[in-house]
Amino acid sequence: MAYDYRGDGDGPAVMPFQIDEQDEDRSQLSVVDGDIRPRVLLVGLRNSGKTSIARVVYHRLSPNETTFLETTSDITYDSMPSTSFLNLQIVDFPGQLNVLDPMIRGEDLFDNLGAVVFVLDAAENIGPATALLCNLVQEAYNINENINFEVLIHKADTIGSEEKRVITQQLNEAVHDGLYGVDVQISFYLTSIFDVSVFEAMSKITQKLLPQFPSMQGMLDTLAGRSNMIKAFLFDVSTKIYVASDSRTVDIGLYEACSDGIDLVVDVSGVFRRKREGETAPSILYDEKTVGVVPVRNWTLYLRHVTKHLMLVCVIGTPLFESKQAIIKANVEAFREGMHKMLALYPGHDEAPEPGSV
Repeated sequence: MAYDYRGDGDGPAVMPFQIDEQDEDRSQLSVVDGDIRPRVLLVGLRNSGKTSIARVVYHRLSPNETTFLETTSDITYDSMPSTSFLNLQIVDFPGQLNVLDPMIRGEDLFDNLGAVVFVLDAAENIGPATALLCNLVQEAYNINENINFEVLIHKADTIGSEEKRVITQQLNEAVHDGLYGVDVQISFYLTSIFDVSVFEAMSKITQKLLPQFPSMQGMLDTLAGRSNMIKAFLFDVSTKIYVASDSRTVDIGLYEACSDGIDLVVDVSGVFRRKREGETAPSILYDEKTVGVVPVRNWTLYLRHVTKHLMLVCVIGTPLFESKQAIIKANVEAFREGMHKMLALYPGHDEAPEPGSV
């Protein structure tokens, strides 16, 4: 059983453009009632924070407003907002129901599932949750070996650093013992809705479900390498999930700065963007001409519209950006063109570039 614990050159780029056919199976598609979308099951004990995570991440609800959410009493199926690139179905399973109840057909729940996201309250006794997790993994794995199993050690902001270390160690040991002999990989994340940790975790989880991810990451690797960037992200603007980044380790501070940079650029673009013909109000607050340059300490964020749902955010050393700005911009435009061509290979995503875009 494998564990994956997650804690806290110049010149125009020649964009790689091939699709790794072996990676297309990464997307587990839901075919329930004819609905063909990657499906994510949020499950855990009562009051662990499942619904709050879904509302904050996918619908931009303020974390403080989650206090007023009612307890989920029925299984709910949630679609992504139309402004999002992510074509997911989120299944929120209420904590007061037993997900392993024989009356709930496991084949219907797990057969075409992409990911099980198990939410565990870090401030509570982990024993009952761990027992449920182990039984759930065994049941689901027997039905569908392709499911990704993800565990959010949630409400991590309520415990100290030493408690986080102890809980993580205890959870690893308990899961190892409970799933001994089961050849399954489980990823663990420390999360909170009051910082960007839950967005970072859901970004990693979502990337495993996107068939476009290998190609996106390869193109970002080329862009970042050819332009000597510190980091390059491709964000879903609506949710602040980064659907891909170059393959170097993600620094949580960089991710947070990039997320804030998107808010700034979108807000400023919304002030100046004119309504298009036939619009009563701007349908989106940024368009194909949107570019942002945001200085942050000793580096610069360069933000560029890619599609109506996706934005490229590049982290570049300020001296390099100032001296090589023309080359960097040319490489970014080559990346945008490559992305448009690559996304056209995947039916089901309305990601055609807007008229007039490069």
